[in-house]
Amino acid sequence: MKKKELEMILEKCRGYIEPKVELEQYVTPSNIAAEVIYLAYMKGDIEGLKVADFGCGTAKLSIGIAFFNPELVVGLEIDKHALSVAKENYSMFKREHEMSEIYFLLSDVRKPCIKKVDTVVQNPPFGVHNRGLDIVFLKRALEVADVVYSIHKLETKEYIFRYVNKNKLGYITDYMERTIALPRMYKFHRKERKNVRIIILRIEKR
Repeated sequence: MKKKELEMILEKCRGYIEPKVELEQYVTPSNIAAEVIYLAYMKGDIEGLKVADFGCGTAKLSIGIAFFNPELVVGLEIDKHALSVAKENYSMFKREHEMSEIYFLLSDVRKPCIKKVDTVVQNPPFGVHNRGLDIVFLKRALEVADVVYSIHKLETKEYIFRYVNKNKLGYITDYMERTIALPRMYKFHRKERKNVRIIILRIEKR
């Protein structure tokens, strides 16, 4: 499957029914999801491996990963409403496509629910409304996986690089900057869409 084809498929995923601002719930844009997943596939970090999606939301990343023949995919999500949509999305795609199994867990990533996987692919909260939550996700991912793909706000770049290097958590092997358009989802949003600069990281654990 080519990247553009994956992007078009992922556009069919349903989004949040009851998005929660305290969890910073935004749907990962399909083009960004496809780019991250395709990079992970081309790097050999998906096929035949155990892959986790921390804070899987409505499962766009998990579903995309399942198209590239992993041994299994585990989607962790703390919000039961989001997890319900995730399961519905997966069931819809499973009826139409040949995919690997996805196991969904209602779980907080801060608690030890997974001991070991090969790869984590995640779009964690940016830590805007819950300060430091982005680092919590990153730290936890690097505790359980050999390779981590993670998406963060561009303005946190220097802090994240220092954090990873200072704590000797891993090596940042790949780095990309992109712009995403976040739709208006909450009452405090004034614009229909807001452009946000992001970074996409691939980190190998030390």
